[in-house]
Amino acid sequence: MVEHQRVAVRVREERHVAHAGVQRVSAERHPGALELGARLRDVIDVERDRRHPVKRLRPIAAGEIGRSHATLMAVLFAGLAIVGGPVAGVPLLAIIVASYLGLSLLYSLVLKHVPVLELLFVASGFMLRVLGGAAATRVVPSVWFLLVCSLGALLVATAKRFTELTGLGDQAVRHRPAMRWYRPAALRLTQWLTAIAMLVTYLLWALGEHGAWLRGWHLVSAVPLAAALARFGRLTGRPTVRPVEDLLIRDAAMAGCELAWLLSFAAGLLQLGQLSIYEKGTTWLRSPGPNRC
Repeated sequence: MVEHQRVAVRVREERHVAHAGVQRVSAERHPGALELGARLRDVIDVERDRRHPVKRLRPIAAGEIGRSHATLMAVLFAGLAIVGGPVAGVPLLAIIVASYLGLSLLYSLVLKHVPVLELLFVASGFMLRVLGGAAATRVVPSVWFLLVCSLGALLVATAKRFTELTGLGDQAVRHRPAMRWYRPAALRLTQWLTAIAMLVTYLLWALGEHGAWLRGWHLVSAVPLAAALARFGRLTGRPTVRPVEDLLIRDAAMAGCELAWLLSFAAGLLQLGQLSIYEKGTTWLRSPGPNRC
């Protein structure tokens, strides 16, 4: 009985985590905060973007949207993003969104010119989105979750700088002055060390799971995760000017690794769901009712 109660609690936690994951994706795509951050960077960096082989096609750099119009859109989206939290009954979300917007403005004006620090601030921007999703769903993220997400954010940020430096060559410094302080070998080493640290952290989390079934499947899910990290390292190791985000979502092998991870992770929750149904059934059989004797 005690074991069944513990499993039921565990199932509820896993369902909250799964629900938070879905809501977090929506929060990450929140039109207010993201549009403001993007518009600010596009307005401030318009001249540099026009010299970039890919960013020159953005609406502001291409002249399709005026700078004044883009600035007005940014202010509008900022107001919507900050007011959205209190209206939804989550004041903490407004604080996180305001922090994200302030960080984006500070980064666009000053921090992007400071090597290493700008790399950490790019990663912290991803983390603020994660925290925003957690606040919106009223789920307290675990330490392991935050550690894995932090390392993943740093991994993506480092890969972005490496691909810029190797893909643009001498033009990289003109586009981003802080790039003069980076070296491809150092960025590449940082990327691989971060990937290893992320995988080790994930394994430590999986080892701490309760129950042989859950622990086993979550350990299995580390295999496609390792394959995805290796594939990501290979893709970003090639000279390219494509955004790193495109490498994550448009590569067939990467999509296969992500699907394999999702299936193996979900398989670990299957038995918990069955036990939860069993517990509800036995509770109903034991409980007295008006039509039962």
